[in-house]
Amino acid sequence: MQIQDITNELANRLFSNLLMVPLLDAAKIKCHIKVMENKVWRKCSACKKDILQKAPYYRCSVSTCNQKRFDYVFCSVSCFERHLPGARHKDAAAMNEVAPSTK
Repeated sequence: MQIQDITNELANRLFSNLLMVPLLDAAKIKCHIKVMENKVWRKCSACKKDILQKAPYYRCSVSTCNQKRFDYVFCSVSCFERHLPGARHKDAAAMNEVAPSTK
């Protein structure tokens, strides 16, 4: 077999496999996206990743960071540690909590 024959055979196999994949209904895709949006509780204050409902997250143990004005939440301990240099806390710890099931 020549290289072009092998290439054509691989292209035909790939194309025939793609035709076997069922097409998705647009309504099902929209429904799935809405379900995913509803699971997000808040975003991490450091990296802006989503914190899902009922998922573990971290808060700063210093009371000024937990006021409504700031209300910092972090998805991981490393994100919490990124918050410390700018906050200038003398003694702070990451408190482990669980996100509520509703916003």
